[in-house]
Amino acid sequence: MTILRKHKRGLILFLALAIYLITALWLQSSYGMPYYVPYIYLPLQNIRSQILQYLPFSLGDLIYIGLLIWLLISLFRFVRNIILSHRLGKHIVGNQLLRFAATLVFLYASFIILWGANYKREPLIPESRSTLDTATLIALNDTLVAELNRLPNTDNPLNLAQLNKRINIDYQNMFGPKVPLLNVKPTLFGSSLHYFGIQGYYNPLTGEGQFATSLPPFMWGFVVAHEMAHQAGIASEGDANFIAYMICVQDSMPGMQYSGYLNLFLYANRELFEIDSTMGKAKYETLNATVREDIEALKKLRKQYKSSFRGLSIDVYHWYLQNRGLKQGIGSYRLISKKVYEWERDGKPKISLYP
Repeated sequence: MTILRKHKRGLILFLALAIYLITALWLQSSYGMPYYVPYIYLPLQNIRSQILQYLPFSLGDLIYIGLLIWLLISLFRFVRNIILSHRLGKHIVGNQLLRFAATLVFLYASFIILWGANYKREPLIPESRSTLDTATLIALNDTLVAELNRLPNTDNPLNLAQLNKRINIDYQNMFGPKVPLLNVKPTLFGSSLHYFGIQGYYNPLTGEGQFATSLPPFMWGFVVAHEMAHQAGIASEGDANFIAYMICVQDSMPGMQYSGYLNLFLYANRELFEIDSTMGKAKYETLNATVREDIEALKKLRKQYKSSFRGLSIDVYHWYLQNRGLKQGIGSYRLISKKVYEWERDGKPKISLYP
């Protein structure tokens, strides 16, 4: 009787997990997407944000640490049980493997429901195969140099709480009241994120945005606005960069504008340099001394935290993005130049985040 009850309980759990996974897969399909953002993601994100805004630390960071510890312990036990299988019995190893697989399936389905289905959203600006030609990149670099050189103040005088409040208002003004409460926190991992080439990230399990406060202040506006774009339901890195630029340059504070123009220049100048290194260097040299000092400070920071983990982290994330449907992978960040150019070429049309 006990064995029957055990099998029945196992069957119920299996069916519940199967339904959960099927629901997650349906939500990210063309049939489920019209319901996902307005009825699942936005209400859920609002609830998470309203509750977790009162935590001064990142709960998501703690969950990631817990998951890593669980993964290491599970792998250790699995290897140990394989070695001792002649004594414990092969069914012990099989049961542990099934539990481990079931947990991974649950986490994957949860990832899709909590945020991952956003990868199936249509891009904010329809993507074409064409790339920006040299003449266009030169003109874009010239425009950005002029904007950066005219700004009188590159400092960001706001602390993180003030910055969160200000950018929230910017999002509401630009995209309307459907935007959930946005809040980015300092990561518990501190400056160690730089070793992996990470400035900030969004945690899909808790809906929190985190970033490394060791970044120079002139980077804060753009990075915080980027992570908020993920909180608003934008998964594409290119679209998140594009929105961060829009938010920054249309803010009235010079420090915010500077952050937006500088980050776009870093991408646009690199693209130009790869096509014509002489021209790319020449455009960089036309920046005033203060702007060049800021860029050099950013390069120095990245050099300080240079490690073998950075390349591995970028490769893993490139693979992850491609498997979530972003063919450009890590290169999707660089779509910001093309998106901004096409948006401004078309007269800066209104962008809608939600239907």
